[in-house]
Amino acid sequence: MNNNFYKNIYQEMYENGYKDNPSETSSSEFIDFLLSNFNFHSSLNIGCGNGREMEILKEKGKASIGIDISESAVKKCVDNGRVAAVASILDIPFSENEFDITVTSDVIEHLKEEDLIRAFNESFRVCKSNFISNISIKESNAKEKYIDLKKHGINNLHLTVRDLNWWSEFLSSNFKKHSIIRKKKHIIAIISK
Repeated sequence: MNNNFYKNIYQEMYENGYKDNPSETSSSEFIDFLLSNFNFHSSLNIGCGNGREMEILKEKGKASIGIDISESAVKKCVDNGRVAAVASILDIPFSENEFDITVTSDVIEHLKEEDLIRAFNESFRVCKSNFISNISIKESNAKEKYIDLKKHGINNLHLTVRDLNWWSEFLSSNFKKHSIIRKKKHIIAIISK
């Protein structure tokens, strides 16, 4: 998949105010899950958006760097004192095992199915122990005020909406050590080394 497909969509959304409102980026439950279940100091937040999760981790004494495909999102992070770079989940510009863990929240479901293996492999490559992904299993309810979906040839921002059984099969077919935790509207997929 061409990274420009994703870049164009998310650049437009962030320029139009996507995730400017802290209530739209509430991720304390996921961060609490990470802090309660994983021993780590450094993390890479892939698809960091406005960097709110990175800020929460920093407040808890954890080092967190972010990447996002949107230049506007990364600018917001940097303007708020967060460390972030423009990069794609499909081509992460870091070395193998550079971070204790890598995380995504509300990112994977935005990818086309054909890009999932590459995204998971890249995310897993740069972590020392675990790649943890909070994945929505519901269609997006993103407001049209952020983007004209039809202009980009899509009907929904969540391009890979699958159920628990599909994700279980996907992980079993591609990764030796993995687990899934079912939540109300999402799953947490964990791939371990």
